[in-house]
Amino acid sequence: MTIEYGFQFDGIFDEDQEIWKFNLKCKTFDGESKKNMLTYKMGRRRRLYSHKQLILFHDSQSKIFDETHKTDTLKLPSTFFEMKDFEKFLQVAHGVQLILDSYDDSWGVIMIAHRYGTKNVLTYCERQLIMDYEEFREFCDSCLVIRIIKRAIKFNLYRLLAFSLEFLFKNYERDTYDLFNSLNWGEMTNESMKIVMANVLYGEH
Repeated sequence: MTIEYGFQFDGIFDEDQEIWKFNLKCKTFDGESKKNMLTYKMGRRRRLYSHKQLILFHDSQSKIFDETHKTDTLKLPSTFFEMKDFEKFLQVAHGVQLILDSYDDSWGVIMIAHRYGTKNVLTYCERQLIMDYEEFREFCDSCLVIRIIKRAIKFNLYRLLAFSLEFLFKNYERDTYDLFNSLNWGEMTNESMKIVMANVLYGEH
């Protein structure tokens, strides 16, 4: 018989953001024996851990479940994203109101959330990007807004798409024909097409 003992810290206080975050770098107590822990592995050494039910609850397309239900381990592709972005993704997926440090941070997390179909993370990042528009208005140009529009189309962020189109036409003189032709219509959903058509062709913004 073996007895395990020690301290388990489920939360860590982030002094910079002044919020509590989950401790994802340590295994959950008794997690392996009770099968209530997921391990996220990138390469040989990099690991993160989380409570299984907390993440699978938000796994709307069952992509994480399908990849982990036999081994409780999710192997992360090192060529697709970085571990620091995946940790931020997990924090938001667990309900932490994380402030994403930069524009690139948001899209790094969105890319992961889109890959695994985690809608609560997509919604959170989308809302934060919309709120950040006011902050980068001073150094934002039409090219950046168009990049955001294209990414919103790619990741099916409909509110961000509508907001960005409205922002573009209100703040910049833009040839709608050029914009119309620069978009990738092949990757659009029907909902994205409706939003673009309403704004670009009919000026409903």
